[in-house]
Amino acid sequence: MSGFNDDLSRAMRELEAETGLTGRVGETVEVRPATDDEQREALERELGRDVTVCAECLRASCWHGEFMCERSRDANVRTLTVRQLRSLNLEHPDNYSRERVAEVHGSEPE
Repeated sequence: MSGFNDDLSRAMRELEAETGLTGRVGETVEVRPATDDEQREALERELGRDVTVCAECLRASCWHGEFMCERSRDANVRTLTVRQLRSLNLEHPDNYSRERVAEVHGSEPE
């Protein structure tokens, strides 16, 4: 039983380190919702995030090799912000989401 308790303790410490939340099992933890300023800052960070796209069609999905344009074979790459990609509205935002980029490239962008 000691091995189980050690594993449980280790998992709790890792969870506390990842989330910043501490507490005992069964204890209620109060989480403060983000303020309007914090939400605005998070949105600005996301809209300013750089995304690599095909220089010819300006689509991340082409650069990822999913829906390749006719000129992709000889195309270079270009970096656009999420804000620019949303303005262009050439593809669904899921194609350049943090999760999708991490899935394609193996790590989440900074």
